[in-house]
Amino acid sequence: MNFFFDTMTDNSKKIKTVAKAASFIAFLVIIGIFAAIIFGGIPAWLVSSSQGNNNYFITISGLDSVKTTGETTIMIPLPVYIDGESVFSDDFIKRVNDNPDVYRLNPDWDLSVEDTAYGEMMVLRTTKSELSDLNIGLAEFDRKFIPRLLMPVINIPGDLSLEEFTKKESGAYESCVYIGGTFSLFDEPIEFNLKYVGGGNKQLMFIEPVWKSSVHKSLSFENTSVSFENMGYSNVSVNYLISDSWN
Repeated sequence: MNFFFDTMTDNSKKIKTVAKAASFIAFLVIIGIFAAIIFGGIPAWLVSSSQGNNNYFITISGLDSVKTTGETTIMIPLPVYIDGESVFSDDFIKRVNDNPDVYRLNPDWDLSVEDTAYGEMMVLRTTKSELSDLNIGLAEFDRKFIPRLLMPVINIPGDLSLEEFTKKESGAYESCVYIGGTFSLFDEPIEFNLKYVGGGNKQLMFIEPVWKSSVHKSLSFENTSVSFENMGYSNVSVNYLISDSWN
């Protein structure tokens, strides 16, 4: 009988010892977390999940001097995931047209995504005879943790595939813009300034990079004193960058 009670006593002591050790380890973990927060910031694996964004800033200037007859169409590169899907949903494009003031879209213009000779592009149309400059800001939550580019991609130096190119930290490739219509006056160059910034999803320990693409292009004609139709497609250089910052 004494042996039984001795054994029980020994087991009880062992359990208490293990419990004390576990409590001490838990205490050390908590102290370590607080120390990391105080001295090194919140650890990445403690960061709460947050959804990234897709932002596209579209500025097209020089249109204020343009006189037209009939419909004017402007096409610009579209931000597209590497799997071929537009970063902007159909519902979002509809919301932009329904609420143009929210996105600084001049109500004289209609925004859409359409198939073109080079694939899908973002399209702006108006029937006004006197055009106006455009300064649009589009923003929608991100849906995928994969690279994205301004499409179409017409040429990548070095004959790289899209997948190979998007693994680079930075680079440049060719896309295009389009202007179509019947113009009777064209006093100034048309300036395209396009900037896409997207990504940045956070899922516990995983923080997605931020993908950036930008375009600057100036278009003009030597003789602007006569009527002409369609400037047509013009190639543009797209600067591409993978970053860990929105700045």
